[in-house]
Amino acid sequence: MLECERLAREFVKERPDLADAEPEVVARRSDTDAILIHFRRPNQVKEGGFSFAVVALSWTDNVKPDIGYFECWSHWELEGQRSA
Repeated sequence: MLECERLAREFVKERPDLADAEPEVVARRSDTDAILIHFRRPNQVKEGGFSFAVVALSWTDNVKPDIGYFECWSHWELEGQRSA
């Protein structure tokens, strides 16, 4: 199994309510457990229909991970530049 598939499964395990949005991992930070998720069906994301999310996986059951939602790739890039 590819690393991105394993991380996507972990995400769905931690946030089963977002499984219908068809999350796929498109990037991972090398210094943390943060991943960038692309939702193939953003209309299924109840938090506003966002297409992307940065997620800090918790790796424990019954704990929802921290998530930051983004409208598009450029919105995520812009926020990353602001925090740098």
